[in-house]
Amino acid sequence: MNGQRREPFERPSSPSRRGSSYMPSTSARLESSHTPPRSSSRRESSYNPSTSAPRESRLETSSASGGVIRLRVAGLGHFVEIDVDPTITLGDLKYIIERKTDLPAPYQRLVAKRKKMDDDTMVLGPTVMDGNTIVSMGIGLEDRTKILMLHSPLFGKDKEGIEKLTGLNKEIDKIDLGRHNGDLNNKTVQEFIIQVMCKIDCVETNGSEALRKMRKSTIKQAEDVAHKSEEGKREVKPEDVAYKSEEGNTGVELEDMSHKSEDGNTGVGLEDKMEIPLLQSPQCEKENEGTEKLTALMKEIGRIDLGRRSRDLNNKTVQELIIQVMCKIDCVETYGLDALRKMRKSTIKKAEDVAHKSEANKRGVDP
Repeated sequence: MNGQRREPFERPSSPSRRGSSYMPSTSARLESSHTPPRSSSRRESSYNPSTSAPRESRLETSSASGGVIRLRVAGLGHFVEIDVDPTITLGDLKYIIERKTDLPAPYQRLVAKRKKMDDDTMVLGPTVMDGNTIVSMGIGLEDRTKILMLHSPLFGKDKEGIEKLTGLNKEIDKIDLGRHNGDLNNKTVQEFIIQVMCKIDCVETNGSEALRKMRKSTIKQAEDVAHKSEEGKREVKPEDVAYKSEEGNTGVELEDMSHKSEDGNTGVGLEDKMEIPLLQSPQCEKENEGTEKLTALMKEIGRIDLGRRSRDLNNKTVQELIIQVMCKIDCVETYGLDALRKMRKSTIKKAEDVAHKSEANKRGVDP
């Protein structure tokens, strides 16, 4: 009996043992049942929108920087197709258009349908983001976007100077073409370039930085043609420097025609009883030209002073006329000649004296 009574006590111990032996299998099942959620949680973390969004933005940025969009720019008589990186700025695009159309970037106004294009610092493509931070605002131009090119408000202010410099650029191109084709000899090219440089000096920039850069570029273009002509001067051929005397005889300039004989001695190739006309040197011709201009301006200043003293001209008119004369004096080139420089300085002094006299008598003259 005692043994039978002990059986119930033994039986609970056996299930407990069984339970203890079963618990590992249960925990193993629980662990195995929890394993898929862990793997699924890892998958969810790899596709978490909060972490995947920056990666997508980075891919878009990298693809945009690596891609190219084609823009069609038309207007003002131009039509160009430009392949550009969408990460460049609007200002960069304007300089690309300047190289293709010769219209300076400050004078361009670009317009696209439903796009704001008034800030040169904005990138052409979509806005560049770094997380939640805006790195660069984007215009949002897409491939094959049509852009209309117009003149900016600054063009209207500088229009007169732009037209003058554009005409001078064309004139320089014609001189360079004549030099390249051999229609103009080196001496003629140098004289034409000097005349163009004087015209450039007469173009007023009126404080415009864009016009000043355009004027500087025109001067650089003229200097390049002059340097090319100077370099080609050493390879001058007789037909390139031929001229005719007053009698109609053709000759050549001796200073440009030096050559070496077979024995290596330098000579000009003169023959027996050859006629050599005596002409003025280019330096003398330039000095005479400047002297004539300054003499005429001195007479003009004298007439203005006479009108001031006789009161045929009021002070305001005198000041305006003197300013015009001073501009003409500035256009007279001295060519590095000391005599011409002194005469130019004397002419300026005379014009300033008349202006000072007019200013001193301003209170006693009727408006």
